Amino acid sequence: MTCPPTLTILGCAALAGCAATQTPQSPDSTAPPSQGVPFAPSLEVALERAGTSGRPVVLIFGAVWCPSCRLFKRDTLTAPEVIAHFDSFEWVYVDVDREHSLSQTYGVRATPQFVVLAPDGRRVAEDLGDPGPEGFSAFLVEVRTRAADAESEPLMHESEERTDLTWTPKGYRGRSICFSHVGYGPLNVPSQSPASVLRLALNPRTPSTLGKGQYELKWSETLANFFAHERGEYRLDYGALYSTLALGYGISDTMQVELEMIDFRRFDSVLDDLTNAFHDLFGLDDAGRDEFDDGENVIFLNGLVDSQDEQRYSQDLAFTFQHNITCGTEKLPALAWALTMRTNTGGSVDLDGSSDLSVGLSVSASRRFGEKWYGYTSLGHVWHGLDEWRGIPLEDSQLSFLVAGEYRYAPRCSWVAQYLLTEEVTARVSPFDKPTHELNIGWKYEISPGTVLELGVLENAFVVDNSPDVGLHFGLTHRF
Repeated sequence: MTCPPTLTILGCAALAGCAATQTPQSPDSTAPPSQGVPFAPSLEVALERAGTSGRPVVLIFGAVWCPSCRLFKRDTLTAPEVIAHFDSFEWVYVDVDREHSLSQTYGVRATPQFVVLAPDGRRVAEDLGDPGPEGFSAFLVEVRTRAADAESEPLMHESEERTDLTWTPKGYRGRSICFSHVGYGPLNVPSQSPASVLRLALNPRTPSTLGKGQYELKWSETLANFFAHERGEYRLDYGALYSTLALGYGISDTMQVELEMIDFRRFDSVLDDLTNAFHDLFGLDDAGRDEFDDGENVIFLNGLVDSQDEQRYSQDLAFTFQHNITCGTEKLPALAWALTMRTNTGGSVDLDGSSDLSVGLSVSASRRFGEKWYGYTSLGHVWHGLDEWRGIPLEDSQLSFLVAGEYRYAPRCSWVAQYLLTEEVTARVSPFDKPTHELNIGWKYEISPGTVLELGVLENAFVVDNSPDVGLHFGLTHRF
């Protein structure tokens, strides 16, 4: 499948070949599949019990989006001939979305899948797909005998009633958790409002799919143009480049850490020609641009600051711990929270305050709707130790809210639209005394297994003077 011609607006019409993989069905179940089964809380507990009871262990691998798992829950596990075997085994349910590492350890390639272990942990049988009540009962009878025979070969069954997994051995989501409710995610773009020349905001986060032992390298460049003018009060007319390089690591299938380096540079407004052409094309007001030369680098705030320097404004280092609380169910979304600590390591920020440290806390959710749509939301609160810039008092905390939608029109291609709202930076100096409203649209494409390209366009919305005039975004993420 090729990507559509409309990608030319992002400069990527030449890219094609979005590799086809099966998209899972819509989430419509919960785990474990049957409350009547005496499931152990983990495989370790089940094996410990098996060592005492001498009973074999049955691992049931399922997923919230798997229609065959729903049939297995409804018809097979509730059948009298299967219930009769409950006391003859130790039972464990494994959500492949949540316990991805364990699922890969046992070579799960479809759901439902059953692996039977002898009390000593030796694999004695495997059944792939829902065999129905009679078939599953017969399978359990046979594996009880084999579990007692250390010389027997593992028994293998396979049924057509199954749902293939969506992961691939080397793909971006090939080792991912929570893939039922988490797609490629929003664009990696923090607030690009003019307030960034006063103090940088933290990057909104959403639930992740980074698995245990997996690394993720992220690089992004966001070029934005700023223009706002109110005669006698302020003039913002410059360009800025926001660069990030981050390395993430999955501590477990639920927790991850990330170290990020951030570089922010301010220079001449390099996108003036593009902005003017856009305004001319649609007959929009130039908002006073014709009074000034193109390509300038000026900040004037009610007489407080008149700056025309070109410089690296800020270098920062950030550390984030994220906990993916749940991968969601048929009704509930995937949920996560994250704690970020950030400090300035260089540049000419001219900030002052009690501490160089900023601390941010966020909670987020994501959910799939149908087979191709994903929704994301994040609420963040950051506390800043630096609360003054060149004599301008700044708020010591800020709230932010992100909402985003992703449309996966092909298995490895997605359109993304997102809106970011951030509280004002200061209550005393216009235009920074207003909340910022930023609208971004973009496109994501897995250009090779494990590598995702993202391209985006930034535009002001609602409050023009305190939003980026226009911007372009590039990002590259690789998992290994």
